[in-house]
Amino acid sequence: IDNALTTISTINNNTTDIIIMYTHGINDAIAGTNPDTWYNGTVDLLNRLKTRYPAIKHIYATNIMLTNASYIAINDKINLLATNRADFTVIPTNNSFDYDGNHWGYTEMKRMAGVMLNYIKNY
Repeated sequence: IDNALTTISTINNNTTDIIIMYTHGINDAIAGTNPDTWYNGTVDLLNRLKTRYPAIKHIYATNIMLTNASYIAINDKINLLATNRADFTVIPTNNSFDYDGNHWGYTEMKRMAGVMLNYIKNY
């Protein structure tokens, strides 16, 4: 992501709004990362990205699947990011996307990207 953001920022001299779409937290849920540690690390990451690349105007992230309590705890923190940051929007999945317990399938990733793009159209 760093190389892509550097390229975009350099080419456009930080004059083009950058919007990030991503999904984050699945591996942390699998590893059993403490949700508060995950949240604080994510806040730090987002703050560093926005400082380094001021053209980042908004970040869209999905909820992760609701496999177990660890996943649900990370989802709660993803939702808290949206509550605490005006530049962060959660794309709810509500477990409506097919997955194998830990991964979205190819078709579902395409579907999720379409949902994200619909949110961005309203940016």
